[in-house]
Amino acid sequence: MGNILVSIVLFIFALLVGIVVYLIRSFKDPIREDIQYDDNLKIYPGGGCNSIVLTAADKKKALIVDTKYFKGAKYLRNQVTSSDITIINTHFHVDHARGNKLYPHAHVISGACSWKHWDFDTGHGKRPDHVLDPGEELKIKFGDETIRIINMGSNHTATDCVVYLEKRKVLAAGDIVWNQVHPMVMDPNCNISSWIKTLHRLDNEFEINTIVPGHGDITDKSVLTEMREYFLSLKNALADSDRLRLLKNKYKGMKSLPIITGLRKTVKKLKKEAKAVRNNLD
Repeated sequence: MGNILVSIVLFIFALLVGIVVYLIRSFKDPIREDIQYDDNLKIYPGGGCNSIVLTAADKKKALIVDTKYFKGAKYLRNQVTSSDITIINTHFHVDHARGNKLYPHAHVISGACSWKHWDFDTGHGKRPDHVLDPGEELKIKFGDETIRIINMGSNHTATDCVVYLEKRKVLAAGDIVWNQVHPMVMDPNCNISSWIKTLHRLDNEFEINTIVPGHGDITDKSVLTEMREYFLSLKNALADSDRLRLLKNKYKGMKSLPIITGLRKTVKKLKKEAKAVRNNLD
């Protein structure tokens, strides 16, 4: 009896260790090579999310869009030597905002959200100094650049902001855009129907040369059409298992974050939204 109990305990321990290792690997997003966009704008891919840093000509001021998490956050912090720092968080999720704690004196701008969620994901990092409500826009001047920060409302989360650099025609899209990666749709306030409209709006209203997605490679505005078609094709195939199988094959090359993202999770979320619409009509 004793040997059986020991075997059970060892099995459970090994299983838990395996789950922990799997989760660590799932969340691991390696820091990739920095991209020097021009003399003052640098893109930092990976390490939690894609971030950008715009530095003033005299190097005394810096504007950071999304601060990453864990090792990625520490790496980014070591690159920013300016004393006057502004942080724009596209949303509150841990992979985009946990690094805020490393900038205790920064001026923080973000969209409105549940502050309970903000405190949890940022590790009780400083709350924003300037909060944008859904639909609200803030323009700031940074040297010769005009920066537009727009809260696009409910998409990936309850409130997702984008950051548009007018002169450079660069859009830091946060998690509204995922390039060749299945988007995360697990946030309870995620709204794919609204998300599709937002992608269309970004495509039509902004002149864009470069998009910095929340996850995936730096790209151009064609990703907006690709992502919209991803959502719409799955949405239109919900009642057709044959079409869903074809789409599964079509999108098999896209990356997933195990447990967190994947085609099945997107389909499940779309079905949940479709059911909610039907219930509202009854």
